[in-house]
Amino acid sequence: ALADEGLRRHMGAAARNRVRTRFSLEALFNAYEELYAEVGTLLSRRIDLSLKPEEQDRLLEKLEAPRPHLAGRKITKILRVDGTKLLLEDDSWILIRPSGTEPVVRLYVEAKNAEDLERLTEVGQELVYGA
Repeated sequence: ALADEGLRRHMGAAARNRVRTRFSLEALFNAYEELYAEVGTLLSRRIDLSLKPEEQDRLLEKLEAPRPHLAGRKITKILRVDGTKLLLEDDSWILIRPSGTEPVVRLYVEAKNAEDLERLTEVGQELVYGA
């Protein structure tokens, strides 16, 4: 409390805010570091892909029976709650869902590192566009 009173007397409001912000950001950064050390890193991405209605219909048919592997990973589970979510053996996943309000399909991807995120994004786009 004494240190805080001294800080108030000798520093202007802007300087006090910078000090508080620095300590707050440092605490937040440390909390993230601890969390990542405990549970690992997860990276995610969302991309909107334009598709005509007939292309969306074709995609939905294709997703009824997807191939058993994506990007060299086995598909371990398929969830169809809000689109089609393909869960992969390394805990990464791809979710493909048509927008209810726009002529787009949303592609969501989650992976443990940037390289896998990039590769799964490419594979997801190939799946959507039929390559």
